[in-house]
Order: sequence, then C-alpha cells, then structure tokens
Amino acid sequence: MYKNSTGYLELYSPGHLLAGRRGRLLEHRRVWFDAYGPIPTGYDIHHKNGDRTDNRLENLELLSHRDHLSQHYPRGFNPIPWNKGHRQAWLSLVCGFCQAIFTRRRTRALQ
Repeated sequence: MYKNSTGYLELYSPGHLLAGRRGRLLEHRRVWFDAYGPIPTGYDIHHKNGDRTDNRLENLELLSHRDHLSQHYPRGFNPIPWNKGHRQAWLSLVCGFCQAIFTRRRTRALQ
C-alpha cells in the first residue's frame, strides 16, 4: 500500500474486481465495495472528514458525482482551467508558395 500523487492510498491486488489492468485499486473504493457491493455509475466515494487516508467505513459515504462536487466546491465548479492571467493568442500564417493558411498558438502571451 502506498500514497499516490493525489493523496489516496493505493493497493496492489490484481485479483480484485476493481483492480485496473496493472492490478492497482484505491483503498477507499475497495473498502466500500467489500462492504456494500458495486459502486453505481455516476457515483463517488466521499471521505466525510476530508482525510484521504482515513478509509474507515464510517468515514466513507456514497454520493452522486454532482453532490460530491458540491461538497468540494460549494460556490460552484468552473471547468475552464485557470490560465494564470494569460490570454491565448493565435497567429495565422499564409504560405508564400501555396497560399494555404496555417493557424498556431502564439508563443508569447498578450499583455
């Protein structure tokens, strides 16, 4: 068992139904699955106290994906990534030989 890059405990159990093709699975999902059965599509397992390593059954609850997002983002979730104040700039170039137009992202951000 080890902590992955997102802070969840991960297990190596290649024979488990939840294991991926490399045999790994998240411990909190295994604990829920072993106690209550399959996790329905569109649902997440939520840690009530916010500690991703506290996988006691009494600390876990099944929430719809929408309800789970509202727990973590009470003021709403913005799916557009934060771009550090930079606006994307696009540059169109015309080929001098065939007159084709090529568009690419400008390498410097606009001021």
